[in-house]
Amino acid sequence: MNHPILQYLPSQIAKDLGASDPKIQEGLEEVRLRRDAPVCLCSSSLQGFLKKGGGLSVDASTSYFCSEKELLDALNMVTSGSVYALAEEFRRGYITLPGGHRVGLAGRVIVEGGHVKTIRGISSLNYRIAKEVPGSGKKVLPYLMEKRKLLNTLIISPPRCGKTTLLRDLVRTLSDGAGVARPMNVSLVDERSEIAGAYLGHPQLNVGCCTDILDGAPKEEGMMMAIRSLAPDVLVTDEIGSMGDGYAVREAVRCGICLLLSAHGNDFEDVKGRPMIDGLIEERLFRRYVVLSAEHGPGTLCGIYDERGRSIC
Repeated sequence: MNHPILQYLPSQIAKDLGASDPKIQEGLEEVRLRRDAPVCLCSSSLQGFLKKGGGLSVDASTSYFCSEKELLDALNMVTSGSVYALAEEFRRGYITLPGGHRVGLAGRVIVEGGHVKTIRGISSLNYRIAKEVPGSGKKVLPYLMEKRKLLNTLIISPPRCGKTTLLRDLVRTLSDGAGVARPMNVSLVDERSEIAGAYLGHPQLNVGCCTDILDGAPKEEGMMMAIRSLAPDVLVTDEIGSMGDGYAVREAVRCGICLLLSAHGNDFEDVKGRPMIDGLIEERLFRRYVVLSAEHGPGTLCGIYDERGRSIC
């Protein structure tokens, strides 16, 4: 198996990972390189270390340790040898690779004027592998539609439980018009390049043919840009939470734009504890809430609720 991220890993690590069971490679969600530490492999069903020669181990002493040189080699690979050309990516803390895969950065954070300027002395890299699950929104979508129109919807889940994957598939379906009344103009504010996985401005993952992407735009500013200039039927963004996000959400509703958003939380009651989101709930701006978990794997549907928090599925 030729895993897509092998070309961005140091040679021996790539060789050992490539020699591992194809099932391990297929299920990978993250590969973590830390300086002078075991190479960590993560998925929804496993977490362990890369063994010397290939395979998975829970014993660090039998694992392959990433040297400082290998970490620097890996950084050189993911930046194509041009760290300074990626100043904005370093400020945000991640680099997007072809295919929509992302590499998270950790090290010494340099702050200037109260804001992150860059990261230096990189000490670890987290390769997050982008995956599409076509059809993952098929079961959910009928509950989100009324009279051929999308109801304002908030998807709720903890991290790594499938909300971005579900969001992506719903965007694609609405944009292509598959199973709905007509193709809809979707404005996607993709602050961290997670939904479309854009590389050099071009989406690497399928988000539909009628989707306009504001890649890297901060959520509040991106939503207002879309409202002012893109005339969307549906406005989409991931992980709302700030008061500014709340202002943009209310503005979209006043303009008659349908919303498809997500937020971190364990359940409906959990997000009610966050002041901005609780305000939107109290105003009943959302007509549907979709709650996910990883109980039976990422994307486990725990329930769908109406604007009063009553279960409808």
